Amino acid sequence: MATEVAPTQIDEKKAPADEPQREWRSCCFKLHPQVLVFMTQVFFSAFLIFFSAYKLADAGQPDPLYVSMLTTTVGVWLPSPLHTASKSSLLT
Repeated sequence: MATEVAPTQIDEKKAPADEPQREWRSCCFKLHPQVLVFMTQVFFSAFLIFFSAYKLADAGQPDPLYVSMLTTTVGVWLPSPLHTASKSSLLT
């Protein structure tokens, strides 16, 4: 006796083929790709900051490698004063 599996019907409208997929689906949850990319960036940045701070606190003489990793990572997340200031204040 063979068991037949009925095709599942999805109530949601399907996106056109030329439109990029906006969410990833799993058996248990839906995930937006932008959220995953952002959380990965936050996790990796936090790891670099804490690792660099630990190595700088542990060593007697600061190693330029860990100083540059720390300042680069923090610099990526902090906004530049040139980008946040109004254009009129830069001209005067």
